[in-house]
Amino acid sequence: MGLLALAALALAVGCGGGEETTTTVSTVPPITPPASEQGSVDPFAAIVGTPLQPTSDTPAEVKSAVEQHRPVVMAFYVTGGTDDAKVIDALKTLQGTYTDVTFVYYDYKAPATYGDLSILVPVDYPPQVIFVDTNGTIRQITTGYVDEGTFNQLVVNIRQG
Repeated sequence: MGLLALAALALAVGCGGGEETTTTVSTVPPITPPASEQGSVDPFAAIVGTPLQPTSDTPAEVKSAVEQHRPVVMAFYVTGGTDDAKVIDALKTLQGTYTDVTFVYYDYKAPATYGDLSILVPVDYPPQVIFVDTNGTIRQITTGYVDEGTFNQLVVNIRQG
C-alpha cells in the first residue's frame, strides 16, 4: 500500500502544464483461503476443559475413578491397526509407572463395552486417547499416533489436577 501511495504522489507532482490531475488510490482486501485451507480446527475444543459427567451407563471403572478423584486415561483403538498397537503399548508401559491413574482400553468396534462414553466424549478417530484429571475435567484428547513421551507428559499433567 505504501508503494501505491508513493506512485500516486509522484504522478500528481510530476504532471506539468498546469493541468489538474485526480488520482485515486484503493486497497485490495486480503484474499481469505477457503475454510479447508485455513488449517485444521480442533474438533474437541468445545469439550476439553469441561467435566466428564458419568451416568448409570458409563463403565464402572471410569465412573468409580471420577468419583474417587483419580485421573483417568481412556483409550479407544481398532484391533490390528499399527498405530493403535503402538499407542496401546506406550500407554501400557506408562500404566506400570503411574499406578495412581486408571487406564482403560476399549475396542472401538465393541461399543457395548464402553457404554455412553462415545456420547459423553465423541469418539472420532481411533486410536483416540482421552485424559481426565483428578477433578474429573477432560484435559486432552488425542487421535492417531502419539509417542510415549508425549503421553507421559499428558499423564503427569492430569495427575496434578
